[in-house]
Amino acid sequence: MPLTISIAPRENRLAPDEVAALADAVAEAGRATLIVPRFAVRDRCRRDLADAGLGVAVEVTTADAWIAGLWELWGDGRQLVDAPARRLLIAEV
Repeated sequence: MPLTISIAPRENRLAPDEVAALADAVAEAGRATLIVPRFAVRDRCRRDLADAGLGVAVEVTTADAWIAGLWELWGDGRQLVDAPARRLLIAEV
């Protein structure tokens, strides 16, 4: 199942056109992920999406949490790779 990423919103709440775009992404892909800048914005966006009937189909997260989740899913699951370790790994490749 494909993953649709939307980076928004510019304000603390979702605009009607942003909710419509997420609804279209859910209709097309089955799920969507909305990346927001802060946890406080995440909570407000979750409320907006729940009011629009999209509370379950759209994951709302911050960039750091999204990357951590992907690393836990596709990495070995023991720990996140910090910047120095990442540079070392890239240098070896």
